[in-house]
Amino acid sequence: MKIEEIKRDKCAVSIEPLACVVDEAKEVLGYKGSSATSFEAPSPLTELLARLEIERLNAADVIRYQAEMIAELMLDPDYQRSRLDASREYRFFHYWSEEKLSSYSQPIPEFVLNKAIQIKKECPRVEFFVQSIEGNPDPFLVAVLGSRDDYAYIEVWEEPKFEGRLR
Repeated sequence: MKIEEIKRDKCAVSIEPLACVVDEAKEVLGYKGSSATSFEAPSPLTELLARLEIERLNAADVIRYQAEMIAELMLDPDYQRSRLDASREYRFFHYWSEEKLSSYSQPIPEFVLNKAIQIKKECPRVEFFVQSIEGNPDPFLVAVLGSRDDYAYIEVWEEPKFEGRLR
């Protein structure tokens, strides 16, 4: 079943368990412990997005969508024929490429640029990348802070069913 929607996730930063929860668990549940396990500490990028009230795209949905697009292109004979006719260098594999936003030359909608500007002004160390697949639109804006492990899909455009809006 093809993905119909890429969900947006609100970035939460609450990591401290409330003392009243532990007290109530003791009273209502008979809990014998002295503390509760809280959520994992959020990454610096998650904290930044939460502070700016910017929702990120659900990474699992984005990855699933990207895999579906590759499969769809691999099975589209018109797309395959046009690639062969255009370059005579036929490659069977399709992949999502990534380039720095600063070197991306295609038009980017204002609502996407606005989010990137907000994030960059708040934290100049954030880097932005655009992921796209050859011969097809649907680019994704990705924010990375520090290591490649701290990233978030910020926005998508040129895909009507997923296009974002200023939030």
